[in-house]
Amino acid sequence: RRVPLEPPRGPLVSVPMGASKAASRGTAPSASATPLEAPPLSPAFAQADLLFACVLDGASSGVADEVAERDLRQCLQLDPDHAAARYLLALLLEQCRRPFEAASEYRRALVALEEGRARPVPFFLNPSRLRVACAHAAGRLEPLGGPR
Repeated sequence: RRVPLEPPRGPLVSVPMGASKAASRGTAPSASATPLEAPPLSPAFAQADLLFACVLDGASSGVADEVAERDLRQCLQLDPDHAAARYLLALLLEQCRRPFEAASEYRRALVALEEGRARPVPFFLNPSRLRVACAHAAGRLEPLGGPR
């Protein structure tokens, strides 16, 4: 079952800057302390993030591997540097006994992380742990003839 995805709409959320020394002393911050605004997320990235979230939700409800693979590949078409999606795709490929493809995806995720192209997304691994997991997995699959 496919759920139509639309990028989220609404105002940007303002994130206040760190507390100034004046604020820590109980006085009002200076007028120069303006709030930071989150950069707008492109519609493609927003849709990629929604697809990724749907794959994570589907994993707990037993979605077929073919559906998860299709959705992850669509996510990666929208955001090729979505390292968490690429990592999940590699895990899925490895579980489906496709080690050559899995090794390639682990390496691509690792490169995106190492080169700073991957955006942080809600995932159970933070970027530094995801980098380590990708490196270990790629190294583990090398003896099977995966790409170097």
